[in-house]
Amino acid sequence: MKKLPLISIYRNVISRDMDKDRYLPNFLLGSPIRGLTKFPIDVISEYLREGSTVADIGCGPGYYSIKLARKGMNLKIFSIDPNPEAIKFLTRKIERTGITGITPICESANAIKSIPDQSVDFVLSHLMLCCMSDHEGAMRETIRVLKRDGVAFISVNKSGSKTDSRDVGKEEWETIKKRYAIIKEGESLISRWFIMKRED
Repeated sequence: MKKLPLISIYRNVISRDMDKDRYLPNFLLGSPIRGLTKFPIDVISEYLREGSTVADIGCGPGYYSIKLARKGMNLKIFSIDPNPEAIKFLTRKIERTGITGITPICESANAIKSIPDQSVDFVLSHLMLCCMSDHEGAMRETIRVLKRDGVAFISVNKSGSKTDSRDVGKEEWETIKKRYAIIKEGESLISRWFIMKRED
């Protein structure tokens, strides 16, 4: 019997294989419903500068990359996601709309080979870490690509499963925060977040 697409999507999202990263479907990540909230763009806007280099790590189909490109600040955006379907979707959208300044990259957050050390002014990592099996590797790469005094926005889903190691529980979240120079933090309806600066 042929699987229904929604059943396949559901199984992918709740997969119990903790060694595999979670890929959410493009139609969810690119949904216009996300436009009902201005978070996190409003939170991060004060940290963006004209001509900044931005890494949108875990960009999915590029929802936030496109919003950032349309801010008109001449941003250079690296849109990074391990899901080839998400990167194809973003590439097609760029070609169709003529949006400039975005470079799609199909790589995992824990192995970003296309971006040199200390070359990025701002990292956007919105709800990415809680889809990863390797939290340490993803944070290590986030810090590696940031310039000295570069800034990163990191967020995770609040309602994760205690039995799924890809989710970031409150205790792990607090442990992660202690390692970095936090300049702002808060919670939204569904997420915990902080903004940190690389000082070393």
